[in-house]
Amino acid sequence: MFAVVNTGPEVSAEQLPGLFEPFARVSDRLDFREGVGLGLSIAEAIARAHDAAIVASPRPGGGLQLSITLPN
Repeated sequence: MFAVVNTGPEVSAEQLPGLFEPFARVSDRLDFREGVGLGLSIAEAIARAHDAAIVASPRPGGGLQLSITLPN
């Protein structure tokens, strides 16, 4: 398993499942010029293609932690 963390707006637990949908974004993002909301859906597709699991967790103060577990 490995994890990736980032900073950003606070994300509620209720928002997490929808963030893996294509073009999904947290509404109060600071800079709307960058990105179109495809990153997490692409990451999930890559994980699925490799029989891995990807889970997002909100970080205190904002941002996410993504935990990726690869098969043995």
